[in-house]
Amino acid sequence: MLRKRRGVTLLVTLAIIAAMLGLVGILFGYLQQARSQASFKAAYIQADLLREDITSFLKGSLKPNPSQQTLQLFYSTPLPIYEEKGEFGMTAHCSALFNRIPLVWLDGKWDPKHPRRSILARKLFDRLSQQAELKEPERLLAMILSALRGKTTRFGIDRWLQGKKDKISLHTFHRLLEDYRFAADDPNVYKVEWEDYFLVEAIDPVPEKIDREFLTPPLVAYLFDQDPALVKEEYRSGNLSEFLASVGEDGERYAWLFEKNSPAAMECEAIYQFREGTYRLKFDYIAGRIENFALFRE
Repeated sequence: MLRKRRGVTLLVTLAIIAAMLGLVGILFGYLQQARSQASFKAAYIQADLLREDITSFLKGSLKPNPSQQTLQLFYSTPLPIYEEKGEFGMTAHCSALFNRIPLVWLDGKWDPKHPRRSILARKLFDRLSQQAELKEPERLLAMILSALRGKTTRFGIDRWLQGKKDKISLHTFHRLLEDYRFAADDPNVYKVEWEDYFLVEAIDPVPEKIDREFLTPPLVAYLFDQDPALVKEEYRSGNLSEFLASVGEDGERYAWLFEKNSPAAMECEAIYQFREGTYRLKFDYIAGRIENFALFRE
């Protein structure tokens, strides 16, 4: 009987040790998570402190109506940005912001007095849907319109956009595509590079025209009925006029669509190190102000 009791005691002791080790593992996991969250918050605070320096740098470097050459330089050259004391900085890469069709143009209610914007956006949506062979393009369009009007539900349960009219973001748009993919059982939705054609991020106010010279190559091919391979080979962002002249097109049919001069509107991204982590900062710069400021952990 003594041996049996010792055996039982040993089993109980091992069980307690195992439970304690499991508890320690759980606590260690929570500790690591807390440290990670604290590190991310610190990185965001540091990036937010840079926000004013970023704004000052861009405002000081860009006039209200910068030349095309200046914008080309900004879009082709990494931009070093440092805080005022020079103790912390990052290198940003920027590109034209209004070089695609605003997603909100799909909603004819946005600007009923100028339906050609909505007509253009709808035709583009239809073309992309046909090329990707979407099973239920009408459903996807309805979901996008609902999202733009702040009425979207996530599988009919979570009203994750309620009350946020025209505030759709890239993140919520990706969630919307995911919802459509499962609701319609249609993975073809991922065949479309939507962001090459549509400006998804909400911009206030919504742009009424787009940047002619810095259009994305896929949008150039679509608007001017050109072979995408030819556009990829011959077209250079910032030189649309030269490309159109080379293919015998003047672009006048879209005079209503384009800004006369390229606006000081760009989207920027920077990768930087902070403490032991690597982070990616994204923001839009529009006429002297920063919008859609977001930080991501790499």
